[in-house]
Amino acid sequence: MRCGMTTFLCSLEGVSHDSSKGLLLETVDATELFDKEMYISKMHGGHGGGKTSAFKRCVFLKDMANTGAIKVLIPATKDGPTPYCYFHLAHGGKAVRNTAPKDTAFACVVTGVWPREYDGTRISDAVINWVYRVVNELLPMSKGVYGADLGPDPRDSNLATKSFGTNRRRLVKLKKELDPKNILAYTCPPTLIDLPQKLVILVTSEHGAGKDYCANIWSAVFKVHGYSSRVVRISNVTKRKYAAATGADPDRPYKEQHRKSINVFYKNQLKTDPFVAENHFLEVLKENASDVLFITGLTEMASVATLSHLIHDARLIDVRVQASEATRNLRRWGDDSKFETTYCEEYMYADGIHLLNFNLDNEENGDETVMSFANRSLVPF
Repeated sequence: MRCGMTTFLCSLEGVSHDSSKGLLLETVDATELFDKEMYISKMHGGHGGGKTSAFKRCVFLKDMANTGAIKVLIPATKDGPTPYCYFHLAHGGKAVRNTAPKDTAFACVVTGVWPREYDGTRISDAVINWVYRVVNELLPMSKGVYGADLGPDPRDSNLATKSFGTNRRRLVKLKKELDPKNILAYTCPPTLIDLPQKLVILVTSEHGAGKDYCANIWSAVFKVHGYSSRVVRISNVTKRKYAAATGADPDRPYKEQHRKSINVFYKNQLKTDPFVAENHFLEVLKENASDVLFITGLTEMASVATLSHLIHDARLIDVRVQASEATRNLRRWGDDSKFETTYCEEYMYADGIHLLNFNLDNEENGDETVMSFANRSLVPF
């Protein structure tokens, strides 16, 4: 087995390093350093020198001492189709310092190299097949795949599912919106293959019971489990349309004094369009491509019953957050002043009683009960 190493040294001005050991040394200033990279570039006369061709794919390995990875790498060094094939292990350079040790991984670049005169022959095909075989054998031990190497080869489709982490669903959405005719056909192909079904959780409660507080905690729990998650208030759509209609600044924080005028605006919308609530719901779904989407502030208690027919590619459940009137008053106003029900909450009760998926009694202070509820009742979905 042959090993190569690239090192970077910093020296004081006027101090030279001993080159008597025959090592290839190059001295650069701070500006020229930007043109250098900590990667193997001088092997076999340099891949850009016209003598060799190369094909590579990269996986991220969490633990280089992993027995499974070692069992793949060592035999692979012996059965490479040409003697020029190699693995390049890089830890990411200086940027690693800004990341917690448990969040980093080694980049294992599986590189197949062959003499340029064998391009398009069975030798080059064998090298490319070797790269794909080794990478796929490493996938179960990996934390992901480097997406910039991937292209239109059908064998990259499976690797692409490991390339984007929690951003894959959003990237698929952006690809469809920005490149509907697939002009960029030869880029890494983001797909929804193997992704779990999108989960939409409708969080309802009376005013002051803590639906937004709970939703944000639940969203954080899903992120810990490796899913992208977001919390959106359905009223943001109304506020945005209200700002557009009245010329108000949509970036200003929501003020209590706007509540009545926004409610009047929403009532007027209902008069002209009885399906305005459903349309707002669909807007929120279209704008958000997270694995898990929490929607709060819904004006109907029977949310799943009235909205489930609108979506066919996501699982829809709802959670009712409950608290006593005294607790709600205290949380909302900070004292024992009279609790006033808003128009939206009155509308929420308009359809009567329905069967909810879940109820959470949010009387206790602290996060423990809320987090436990998420892990026990929501994450399994």
